Amino acid sequence: MASLPSAIKGYVQNTVGDRWGPASWIQPAYRAIAAEFPLDEGAFLDLDAGTGWVSVHVAAGKPELDAVGLCVDEDQARLCDGHKQRRLNVSFRVGRPEEITYPVNTFGGALALGCAQRWSDPRVVLDEVWRVLTPGARLLIYDALPDGEIPDGWITRNGAWPTDAAVRRHLRTASMSEAEWTTLKGAIKASKFGGGQEGAHGFYRRIVLTKA
Repeated sequence: MASLPSAIKGYVQNTVGDRWGPASWIQPAYRAIAAEFPLDEGAFLDLDAGTGWVSVHVAAGKPELDAVGLCVDEDQARLCDGHKQRRLNVSFRVGRPEEITYPVNTFGGALALGCAQRWSDPRVVLDEVWRVLTPGARLLIYDALPDGEIPDGWITRNGAWPTDAAVRRHLRTASMSEAEWTTLKGAIKASKFGGGQEGAHGFYRRIVLTKA
């Protein structure tokens, strides 16, 4: 059972964040990213669940698809569980992308949204993801572009809020430096994926990797 301080923290994060914070603004972006995984069955893996919303959107209306989100600790898992509500095909588990505790060829798609800069060893993570993906499945790596364009329809606004400046501040908290991005691309090239397709999606740059 969660301690009282943890329970209060989770309530505040869910209630305040969902109503007024970035978790409320960025729902259209989460839905757009989820739509990049048109899976109807099998399993989906989020390497860092964040607030859990992408996994929820990926699995929405698809009872034959299981979405799994990895969390850094129990507090994050509880936060995400609050968002999945009674959905039985979404689960959040404490785990590290360097040690994915699932068998070979488990997942039909995987996402790394704003988390690659925290990987202790990108080569290890990439090899682990390659192992658990099914042949032909994709890993999509997203990194925020805080100084780029904010496309129409990617942010929910209530009047003038959030301002573009507020959105950019939020995106900047989870963006990689150019040096980190270059290092990641080198690790991808040296991995079993052998490279990826670099491009952009919304206010993110991304690399699409496919398991041959």
